[in-house]
Amino acid sequence: MSRTKWVWLLLGVVRGSTWLFIKLGLEDVPPFTLAGLRFAFASFGMWTLLAVRRAKLPRAGRDWVLMIGTGLLTFGLDYGLVFCAWRSSDRQWRSSCCTGCSAGSAPFAPA
Repeated sequence: MSRTKWVWLLLGVVRGSTWLFIKLGLEDVPPFTLAGLRFAFASFGMWTLLAVRRAKLPRAGRDWVLMIGTGLLTFGLDYGLVFCAWRSSDRQWRSSCCTGCSAGSAPFAPA
């Protein structure tokens, strides 16, 4: 199988499992706590990858403020709201929040 197909397969598995874990996790954990835990684990994985690859990190405080602010707004707030929507039984509300997550992040995407 080509590398491109492996990447698409991996993306599908990761993205699909995200919704499964959201559904299962919300039975016991509040939405914003679950979103925070999810990103704490993801951050740990990314910092580990950066350390292994010895990637250079930005030095300017302004860059860190921009990265952290963008991350909190485009991922933390968006996914917190999506997790809240998943607690609702209204499918239209869920769909609107999930679509809004992507639409809310679009202005921050590089051109």
